[in-house]
Amino acid sequence: MSTLDSKRSFLNRAWLACFLLGAIGAVISWVAFPHEREKATLLQYLVFIATFVVLLGGVSLFPNKNKRLYLLLVVPILIFNLVLAPKLTFFAENHQYPRFYTMFFSVLYPMFLASICMAYRLGGGRPGTTMKIGVIGVLVLFSGVMDYMWFILNKVDYATGATSIPHVEVFVGHVPSEPGMWAFIGVHFALAVALALAPLDRLLGDRTAADPVS
Repeated sequence: MSTLDSKRSFLNRAWLACFLLGAIGAVISWVAFPHEREKATLLQYLVFIATFVVLLGGVSLFPNKNKRLYLLLVVPILIFNLVLAPKLTFFAENHQYPRFYTMFFSVLYPMFLASICMAYRLGGGRPGTTMKIGVIGVLVLFSGVMDYMWFILNKVDYATGATSIPHVEVFVGHVPSEPGMWAFIGVHFALAVALALAPLDRLLGDRTAADPVS
């Protein structure tokens, strides 16, 4: 078997290993770390991100030749309607913000992002581009732009209202000033642009839906 064939064979099977490792990482992350927003640590965020990237690798390398695979996209629809929506609305109605926050950002957002990536992949998207979409989604989330837009859209003064932004604080050591927040967001968006221009498809073999799955 040639080196090219060996690489193709490995990539054709690596998706399953990614899903298994990602699932193990997700369980460990859920059990080992606190679910309170204010208690989050840098290690916790790094483990969460690493786990999602591994799962995203499984999505990116997932074989997409079978025409009935689109049915997999029904799974997140069912999870949202049968589990997430009932739990999130219950948490909101009963003022259980820590549990709402944890499920929203640790389960709902990753599922939303992975579903977009899976839809792209099943539609014939290339592995590298699929990976880019997912990681850019992570960069946007951790950039703090959502936190900053909370103040803008809800007309809350940032200078007096920004008392805690945990995922930014673990990197910079304090609640950033408004210019500091702009800089933090800018760095993440610059990384997203750089990633968008990176040749990941070539690195992962440029496999498309027309490629044979062995």
